[in-house]
Amino acid sequence: MSLPNEKHDSGIPPKDNPSAFGKTREIPAPARQDHVYRVRGLPGDFSRQETSDLISILFNLESNVSPLQIKSLAKTLDGRLMVATLSFRTSPQELSGSRSHEWSFDITDHLNRILAGDEDRKGMATSRTLTIDDHFRGFTVLSSPPPTDHRVEYVSS
Repeated sequence: MSLPNEKHDSGIPPKDNPSAFGKTREIPAPARQDHVYRVRGLPGDFSRQETSDLISILFNLESNVSPLQIKSLAKTLDGRLMVATLSFRTSPQELSGSRSHEWSFDITDHLNRILAGDEDRKGMATSRTLTIDDHFRGFTVLSSPPPTDHRVEYVSS
């Protein structure tokens, strides 16, 4: 406890005068490290490498500065799109510092860039939106093995 005439130098404003050190300012939230995100809306035939390329282009990532790690990549229940879970060493600024937990991005131009050399798929890049969230509300597919790998065991009593 400090006396009335005693200097308060602990670095913490006294309880009775919180603005003793001047105006308060908001400190930006630090970038999240190893935070897992869900990515929905990927083309249904995307590989891990294409997913990595798309996310890297979307956030202007350099692989040696802020590499991303794809944790899972699977087809949605209808089989038309893919869903991924991934993390970054340091989350991109677009996903940091806000109170939002879901972000949408138009990826049409980015898809065109990735599929430019693939004659069979380059017309597939119609208007597309990618949704990234960290709330994981709803169903998240983590694995989609090919039908030949499905095993059913039936036990009759």
